Amino acid sequence: MANNARSSKGQEPCLRVIPLGGLHEIGKNTCVFEYGDDLMLVDAGLAFPSDGMHGVNVVLPDTSFLRENQKRIRGMIVTHGHEDHIGGIAHHLKHFNIPVIYGPRLALSMLTGKMDEAGVRDRTTLQTVGPRDVVKVGQHFSVEFIRNTHSMADSFSLAISTPVGTVIFTGDFKFDHTPVDGENFDMARLAHHGDKGRPLSVQRFHQLRGSWLLPAGALGVPQPGSPHRQCRRAGDRHHLRQLDSSRVDDSGAGPEERPQGGAAGPLDAQRDRQGAGTGLHARAG
Repeated sequence: MANNARSSKGQEPCLRVIPLGGLHEIGKNTCVFEYGDDLMLVDAGLAFPSDGMHGVNVVLPDTSFLRENQKRIRGMIVTHGHEDHIGGIAHHLKHFNIPVIYGPRLALSMLTGKMDEAGVRDRTTLQTVGPRDVVKVGQHFSVEFIRNTHSMADSFSLAISTPVGTVIFTGDFKFDHTPVDGENFDMARLAHHGDKGRPLSVQRFHQLRGSWLLPAGALGVPQPGSPHRQCRRAGDRHHLRQLDSSRVDDSGAGPEERPQGGAAGPLDAQRDRQGAGTGLHARAG
């Protein structure tokens, strides 16, 4: 179902952050940023089957939304080279083109082999980036790569500039003060974006219960029972308001769990029924 990221009143465009996979689960990390006619992907991973999935080799998210809107895809950002972040890219390229993929050298080197094996090397352009490099994706997204530390070397967090503000997408990370490659977490750059005026924060926390996407914003990590979806209006960089009624319960889990393989999709993200969509909406005002 095509959607040009308009607000519920159909007037002003708004920013939508649509997790196609990786929400309430470990694996399949695939996130779509949508504003106006632009779609930008961040990572596209796979998950490995559970013991009950006999005959299944890998598990991928539902990408029907991307296939239906492939002409609006402006590019992809890769944060690092783990399979749950790049393992699905070669498969997706068999079904829709991605004009350009930006990412760290190690991740793109690993991805090149996967694409050659799948015969899709000519379906996209790979562009290597370094710390603090900034790339333009479509008309509405500008992405800065911020060095972080993780269990895999050459990993990045992202500062995504949009018409409604800057989104900090941390990706997978840990604070490692003695990284084996000598590349330290660029916390100074994160502080720089914080000093500019409270960017929206999209943090990914991996717990024993799984993986969940938490837009913590300027209000910090929500307490159990508190709303954790928020919205920022353009023109008021310090104003945050609640977006929907999704809540974190006392166990630390997010909204209602979905069946295996049933990751939150774009239609869930776009519904406006009392604001209870899956995904982060930020409206230009």
